[in-house]
Amino acid sequence: MEEKANNNKKKKLLTIVLVFAVVLAVTATTWCDQPPIPATPRIPDQPSTVTSKCTESTAHFASGCALLKYFDTDNDGEIDDSELSAAASVYSAGSITADEYAFVVAAHVKGSINALCPGCYT
Repeated sequence: MEEKANNNKKKKLLTIVLVFAVVLAVTATTWCDQPPIPATPRIPDQPSTVTSKCTESTAHFASGCALLKYFDTDNDGEIDDSELSAAASVYSAGSITADEYAFVVAAHVKGSINALCPGCYT
């Protein structure tokens, strides 16, 4: 008889804890006045190697050079921050592959298109 009473107490306590957890979760999600988290570009997949070469075709461009020239919108032979941001947006939309995006990033890091692909930008 005592064991049955203890089991009933445990069930009541568990019920109270569950109800409290549900109320807490609902309250937290409906009463928070925090602004929504802004949408950010997703972090690109990390390719093991950059497979898009300067003269080889990529998934969406005739060559790696053509890919870099496409994103060099001001035609200065460099992938600047705004052009890299545009590439990130295109990658986030799924219009270029991780390897293509990594190739654009590599040109940005190198400082110029020709530093990555000599003779590409003329």
